[in-house]
Amino acid sequence: MASNSFLIKGWSVAGIGALFVLWINTQNISNLWLIMLVNILFWIHDAYYLKLERDYKALYDKVRNTETDKIDYDMKTLNASSVLEAALRPILIGSYGVLTIVTIILICIHRGA
Repeated sequence: MASNSFLIKGWSVAGIGALFVLWINTQNISNLWLIMLVNILFWIHDAYYLKLERDYKALYDKVRNTETDKIDYDMKTLNASSVLEAALRPILIGSYGVLTIVTIILICIHRGA
């Protein structure tokens, strides 16, 4: 799961970086809205994998604390967290939240100009 999160962050840096280069060249506000949309989509996608990782971690803890003869080998996760809860973790806010705020500021500046 951690490799998925790392891969998503890599793709988001590449994709959003390319969109910022496009915006710098064109100065078109619709490109800023596209950056915002792509950033939020990557944020949700990364939060989903973080949620899955936390759910499987909770399942592991449940199995680890169960007696050997009473272990159920069903791999259904326990829904220990929500996607929103995962999206608001400091690591995701630090990467996607800051980029969202910067994009909002650029949209406001561009509208005022």
